[in-house]
Amino acid sequence: MPVSQLCIPRQKDLIKWPHLKDIKIHEIDSGIDLLIGTNNSKVSEPWELVNSKGDGPYAARTLLGWVIYGPLRGDNIIRDPNGAAAASVNRISIVNLEELLIKQYNHDFSKNGKEKEEMSQEEVKFLNIEQPYTKRGILSVVGSVYDPLGFLSPFTLPAKLIMQELCKNALGWDENIPQTFCQRWTGWLADLNKMAEFKVDRCMKPINFGQIRYAQLHHFSDASECGYGTVSYLRLENNKDEVYVAFILGKSRVAPLKQMTIPRMELTAAVLAVRVDIMLQRELHLKLDKSIFWTDSTTVLKYLNNETKRFQTFVANRISVVRDATEVAQWRYVNTKENPADEASRGLTAERFLNCRRWIEGPEFLYKQQQKWPKPYLEIAISVHDPEIKQDVTVNAIVTNPLNPTNTLINYFSSWRNLTTADPITAVFGKD
Repeated sequence: MPVSQLCIPRQKDLIKWPHLKDIKIHEIDSGIDLLIGTNNSKVSEPWELVNSKGDGPYAARTLLGWVIYGPLRGDNIIRDPNGAAAASVNRISIVNLEELLIKQYNHDFSKNGKEKEEMSQEEVKFLNIEQPYTKRGILSVVGSVYDPLGFLSPFTLPAKLIMQELCKNALGWDENIPQTFCQRWTGWLADLNKMAEFKVDRCMKPINFGQIRYAQLHHFSDASECGYGTVSYLRLENNKDEVYVAFILGKSRVAPLKQMTIPRMELTAAVLAVRVDIMLQRELHLKLDKSIFWTDSTTVLKYLNNETKRFQTFVANRISVVRDATEVAQWRYVNTKENPADEASRGLTAERFLNCRRWIEGPEFLYKQQQKWPKPYLEIAISVHDPEIKQDVTVNAIVTNPLNPTNTLINYFSSWRNLTTADPITAVFGKD
């Protein structure tokens, strides 16, 4: 639709129509590039109406101000700069524009943190959990938890474990789950509603933190019999030696159906931490120092420091992945009580998760200077009885001088008489 500045109503156009003389509109001295409509009925709802006289225009006052409808210039045809007939454009006179903008800004960016939470119908339906207690229904609910950065990884792990156990029992997709699983699933659903209280700061660098002098990624990994996981933090240090630690990414995974030893699980978690580091190094546009990897498994540290032993294929392949992407000096030991990845490997209820700040904020020692971090683990000797070490096979061979048949007979009999009695041919040669 061709539209030009000629289509914009002016105050002098309203003077020609006595029934519109009391309506005041603002003058606009600019061109029109785009006509925007609205599908919001409340915005266009008329609060006051001035009827038309004859073929003249009429006016309606709405939430946004006065709107003029109809031809303002009588029979004069409005034409664009090219001479083509143009459509008549309605005019909205915005009243209290500044007040409206301030109200909208305060609604969208509330500073008191107590703004009213509004949920869509889909969110309400999700929180009501209108899903059957079947394997398909459980998968639908678990898959509906949108958490790409892994904030809720410790909380979602128990639900994943329920799903894994149902698969292990070969339960059909639409079969009702056993009573024991119903109790666990009902408890998890009740906890899910509590997670609405969870809040987290997403700013990786606080306001007024100043110039960053030192930025480094710290990855924690851990494993248990039921699962394994990793969590990554960005540690920032400014010129005033102030430290800030930001949660970056968390992951938790259930243990494979085929049972594995804890050292293998710990090593698998270490590989996951390495892959997360590679991804974050690529995606974070920051100048980062070498990453630090923390594990509470002394076995993994021994495997990585080993230069002489030969390992079973499973362990050897994963050690190769870790050592190709990192240096041994980047790996540190952390006590289990200070390892936040312990939450990702074992899972947490909603109550424990909401009260556990270590998962989001990181361990306390990261806020201290490097000299006060846990000391490196120095013992690197591996037991010869470790099942992951390929045992050396020793073959001993003894070579003796072969004896001819005559010497064999002579050595076999204790006397000459016995020899000649047993072998007359030897006796004949003896007489000659």
